[in-house]
Amino acid sequence: MEPAESKSTLYIEVGQCKTVPASSWSVVFLYQFCACNNYKIVLVDTQKNCSQSHNSKDTDNKWGEFCLPPSMLSNSVMKWSELPEIVKSCDLPAIVDAREIVCYAGLCTVLRRLVMSADAQDPSKNLISLLGFRQTSLKTCSEVSLWTKLCEVQAPTDLTRLLQECRIEKRQRLTSIPESIQVLETSLSEPVTTFNAVYRQQKLKKTNLCTDNTETEHKEGAGKSNGPSLKTAYKSAAIITDKRKYKQSIYGDRTKGDEFKNEETDVKKDVTISMAQLHVQEDSTLNVVTTMDFNRSASNSSRTTCASKEERAQITASISNKSASDTSRTSHVSNDECAQRTEDGTKESNSGQQCDALTPTEHQEGPLQNETTETKSKKKSSAKKSATQRSLPTLEHTFAEGPDLTLVDVALFPYIQCFVAYVNELGCTDVLRTIPFVLRWCANMRDMPGVVDTLVECGSTILEMPSDFCCDELMSLAHAKKRCSSQETEVGKGKSRKAVKAAVKRELPGILEKLQRHHLQVTFDDKLVNTELDWDSFPAEVNPCQDVDEKRAKNKRSQVESLIAGVKMLANKICTIVDFCSGGGHVGIVLAHLLPECHVVMIENNEESLRRAVDRVISIGLKNVTLYQSNIDYYIGKFDIGVSLHACGVATDLVLSKCLHHQAAFVSSPCCYGGLQDTHLITYPRSQRYQTAGVTCDEYFIVGHAAEQTSWNFDTEHSKRGKVCMGIIDQDRASAAQEHGYHVDLCSLQPSTCSPKNNLLIGWHKERDHCVL
Repeated sequence: MEPAESKSTLYIEVGQCKTVPASSWSVVFLYQFCACNNYKIVLVDTQKNCSQSHNSKDTDNKWGEFCLPPSMLSNSVMKWSELPEIVKSCDLPAIVDAREIVCYAGLCTVLRRLVMSADAQDPSKNLISLLGFRQTSLKTCSEVSLWTKLCEVQAPTDLTRLLQECRIEKRQRLTSIPESIQVLETSLSEPVTTFNAVYRQQKLKKTNLCTDNTETEHKEGAGKSNGPSLKTAYKSAAIITDKRKYKQSIYGDRTKGDEFKNEETDVKKDVTISMAQLHVQEDSTLNVVTTMDFNRSASNSSRTTCASKEERAQITASISNKSASDTSRTSHVSNDECAQRTEDGTKESNSGQQCDALTPTEHQEGPLQNETTETKSKKKSSAKKSATQRSLPTLEHTFAEGPDLTLVDVALFPYIQCFVAYVNELGCTDVLRTIPFVLRWCANMRDMPGVVDTLVECGSTILEMPSDFCCDELMSLAHAKKRCSSQETEVGKGKSRKAVKAAVKRELPGILEKLQRHHLQVTFDDKLVNTELDWDSFPAEVNPCQDVDEKRAKNKRSQVESLIAGVKMLANKICTIVDFCSGGGHVGIVLAHLLPECHVVMIENNEESLRRAVDRVISIGLKNVTLYQSNIDYYIGKFDIGVSLHACGVATDLVLSKCLHHQAAFVSSPCCYGGLQDTHLITYPRSQRYQTAGVTCDEYFIVGHAAEQTSWNFDTEHSKRGKVCMGIIDQDRASAAQEHGYHVDLCSLQPSTCSPKNNLLIGWHKERDHCVL
């Protein structure tokens, strides 16, 4: 935990005349929206000095660009060269904790940090709800999450380009809607797909039923008894699970006294009877029970109790007699009668169910009968589930991720507001008719308390769009266009797991043959020796067994030993080592302990994993470690060696790309080959060698999926083929590094049985001097 008397420092980039660049709009907006005051703010001037004052006429914000609120103008301003090294090594915005060993970099990471801090400062505001269901809003990286990519990459880039066109190119008309706006429009027009969508639909259905029941009671009960009827009580009890809310919704504040207890008991009894009655009707499909008349006054508690006992006795006797008579009758019903009854138009669904139940068992074989019964049971369950889902109300996109305001909305709103101001200034507002869902979303955002006030504080122009711009007719047209486009691009959608397996089985032999014709053969150079470490001599916090069981800890130690051996081959006595995707610090902490003269940087995007690493570093007392919570691409500092252990999918290529950019050596063990996909930063194949051989993107990904067939049983054919496919992918990575002047060895972790994903890439630039310790 951070010291109570100290504050973390928030670094925000500012431009000319203290205007805020697009990359920091969301930070300023959220900071004002949450009324944070538990941070020390430092403004970082990355532009030339502006001779004009902040309030001059030339800086009028006609484009909707954000300016610093008056409350922020008094904060200190620093030049980039004056920043501490921990800040200069990452892109802004950034937050540095009071101990100055942890830096939170990147737009979404900083936004989440601000929300958590503001909620801890004043829990009554419930700002933590901005993080959404299970607090996952904007938690994953931009290579995986559509919303993170939209907030961090697409929206700032598009709006920066628009402002440049306005001021530099003097553009007078809008030729097209920016891609980020189109992505948001498409997402808002699609059904809500949240993790708890079904739960939210059920909750909405209960709310709607409560509203309908209240309105019906007011209409039907006019001039009658002042107390609620048991029919209303039954419906309310069936849809309200909280006991306190149940009592208040039925009886107001009367929660004490014998009268309430009697009425509550009667309601519970009647609810139990009714649920049992409905269950009997559904399962037996026999109309043996009629609907009970619950329209009785709740004040007549004694009469209600007697009537309930009599009705329960009648229901029990009726069910018993009817079941007995039907059982004896169904034993004499022939199959012809069932078929005749099914062909008739009357009660087709009931007769069909009876035919299945009434088929004589002596005319069927045992296994066939069991199979038929099981199949019909599955079909019935599936049909019942589908019918239940169809009966649920549809969730609407009130906000970006669904019916609730989340961090995504707060992050995107400043950019959309700027775009609307831009279009209004150009006088081409008719183009807004093509994005009705976005305009409706903007209207919903402006209706939220505090949003408009925050915009005014940030100097943004408030513009109200005509109501016909987001009318139902325009939304229907947008839906129709979306359906047409989705039909045209149906082939390009992702494949199911079964389809992927079929594609691997069908196309992999041809791909392997193609690679062999172009002499793209995989060779391993297992040169690692003496990889074992004396773990007993290390502090307890250094040993990976702190987080996992002994079997996994043994394999983890072997994996860490292989990477440490690779680093020792490359490191000199004073160098900077970056552990990318560091997790809980299994590799980085060992390196910092073994190489005290080297500086170790650990970069991890996951909040929980970074928290464990911080606790371990503080417990050991390491002084040569700096930790970052950020995506890989937000780290811009110089380093000598990059390390990664089982960085998932594209993350491995981001690590290698970062190392190539800085001409740094690398020791990397890849993972999750089946998760490879093109992103805004990485495309496949990686090397010119594989591209010249004609390896297509689809063929490359098929090889990646085949590489995922490895398992802990290393002697199976699938595992052996998976090892070959892993080698093909990693050989492409090695070739890409060789094309940048690197020498690369493709090795295996020692022992190779410590992980199914046991490849290891060790590379260094030929012009860099690396000596063995």
